[in-house]
Amino acid sequence: MKKWFFVLMSGLLLLSCTGGLMVDSKSVTVTLSDKSKVRIQPVSRQIIRVSAVPEGALFSARPSLMRVTGETPAVPFEYVEEERSVIVKTESLQASVDKITGEVKVEDYVAVCDVGTALNPMLLEGQIEGAILMGIGMALFEHLQLDEKGVVKNASFKKYRMPKAKDLPKITIHFIEEYEEGGPFGAKSIGEASIVPVVPAIVNAVNDALGTELTDLPLLPQKILYAINS
Repeated sequence: MKKWFFVLMSGLLLLSCTGGLMVDSKSVTVTLSDKSKVRIQPVSRQIIRVSAVPEGALFSARPSLMRVTGETPAVPFEYVEEERSVIVKTESLQASVDKITGEVKVEDYVAVCDVGTALNPMLLEGQIEGAILMGIGMALFEHLQLDEKGVVKNASFKKYRMPKAKDLPKITIHFIEEYEEGGPFGAKSIGEASIVPVVPAIVNAVNDALGTELTDLPLLPQKILYAINS
């Protein structure tokens, strides 16, 4: 973990300031474009100490978490990584594939989610159901078409197919609850985790049904028919 943070942080400084990089057993030293140097040193598993960052340098321990620019005083500081909870989610689904038209229909969907403490079960269910419908769109319908100049060719709801209410399958949701010490009131996040497994689950189901190895999204009917006939 320490080595990963070394490379990530110094790499961002290197890219931003086009300097050099020197690594030893205890620290990473980045040489910036103006010949000044920034030293990155681990203090503990959660704390990483960074020497003075000169004006104009860009530093980010994690994108969107910490950003130091010329507006920030060029003084030594420490990045403290807080304990973060990890959410686990698994999906199972049943889908049918029409070998004549190439159409895929997700018929039954089961989602099992480790949510810490479910503070608002109805809200959680709505979040997961919406993510499943979004994932169905990503996997089967939503295809952005660009011309040779990069202009969107199907920039209307008539031409850009999105999932509708009729595309929503029967959904069963199960929560696994255990108080999470690092979360607010024992809860864990559910937003991004709700949609991440949906697309691979659908693609795996289609490939399992057809004996194919489709990976190019979305799985449009013409792609499926081509795979079957090949």
